[in-house]
Amino acid sequence: MGQDAQTQLTRYEPRFGDRATQLSETIAFRRERLSFILAELDRRRRDFFDVRKQLRQNVKPLLLLLGGVGCAVALGLVMRSRRHRNERRLSQRVSKATAALRRAVKDPDRVAAPPPDLGKKVLIAVASGAATTLVTAVVKRWVEVFVVPRVGRERERMALPAAVETRASPREVRRDVGW
Repeated sequence: MGQDAQTQLTRYEPRFGDRATQLSETIAFRRERLSFILAELDRRRRDFFDVRKQLRQNVKPLLLLLGGVGCAVALGLVMRSRRHRNERRLSQRVSKATAALRRAVKDPDRVAAPPPDLGKKVLIAVASGAATTLVTAVVKRWVEVFVVPRVGRERERMALPAAVETRASPREVRRDVGW
């Protein structure tokens, strides 16, 4: 009985040729699957860059978008013409002249419209500083990500000696350049 059990165990043990066959079938299956995926990606790429096909497939959203842009432009033109028409009316001109006359009587040195208040000036200064800081941070990050690695690759490609690659301080660079 022990002999029969051992022969049954060895009978189903995979041999080297079976393992190689199994691996080659797995490779062929995966290669075929990958070729289907690549063919589908290629078809989608061609469809995406086919402008005529995209226009045919997306007619409704494009018409809605163009309609919205047209409505926004028309609304802006209507509002501009109404404002211009209101400014030309006699009642509007009289009210502006009256306001100017009141300012002239109250303070003869200030006939023009009042200057913006201090809060607006401070807000504009803070917004300008924040925008400057943001732009500086974005540019520094862009340089770190895109420019510095490129310089490192160029150095590796040129295979400069270690003594040349040492970084000089900004003062030494200014002194060498003549700033």
